[in-house]
Amino acid sequence: EFICWLDADDYWTYDLKLQTQIDFLKNNNEYVGCFHDAEIVSSVNSENEKLVKQCLKRYKYYSQFNQYEPDFYPYNILMRNIIPTASLVFRKLDYNDFFNTYNLSIQSFSLAFQLYIIRNSKFYYFNERWSIYYDHADGLSKKIRSEQFTLNNIKILLWYKNDNFYRKYKNNIFLAIAKEYELLTYKNNNIHRKYGFLMLFYYKKFLLLTTWYYIKNNIKQIF
Repeated sequence: EFICWLDADDYWTYDLKLQTQIDFLKNNNEYVGCFHDAEIVSSVNSENEKLVKQCLKRYKYYSQFNQYEPDFYPYNILMRNIIPTASLVFRKLDYNDFFNTYNLSIQSFSLAFQLYIIRNSKFYYFNERWSIYYDHADGLSKKIRSEQFTLNNIKILLWYKNDNFYRKYKNNIFLAIAKEYELLTYKNNNIHRKYGFLMLFYYKKFLLLTTWYYIKNNIKQIF
């Protein structure tokens, strides 16, 4: 009836975590899933910190670099508010369409799948730290450069651009892509011309489409 998520190198810290989340979902049908904050325990030392591209050593909790609201919508994921994978519990629905069509990077799989799960619904956020994310050099996400990780995220956002549900979020998808390219543009304080152009291109698409949505929705009032 429900699916929980626990990566092999993470662990839960609260005995009633699953029961609390399942009870919530049973009593609140308007939510497809729920999650919580997570503590970060890092074994990355100063010698290999520069080599571990996705190192989170500077943070103690996920809520320090993400913005969580009790009601958490698809838009919140598009804006790259990261859900700790070990925190998520969601309803067991039919996800065959996703698994039959997904062929992108495994490193960004959680982003893609969470965007699919939350379609037409929302998650609930518990402001509690009920799990540990173990930040270490051998983690799957640490095996690729941060640049490639960001490019994988962009591919997923582009993949969802024409999805039947996310079409109405297309302007927000363009905004999210622009922000991802912005990360690449100013990496190491060096302006990357190619990524800078793409950043401006998608910011422009975001502004134009947002303007069009506004005019379309208010055209009767305008005239």
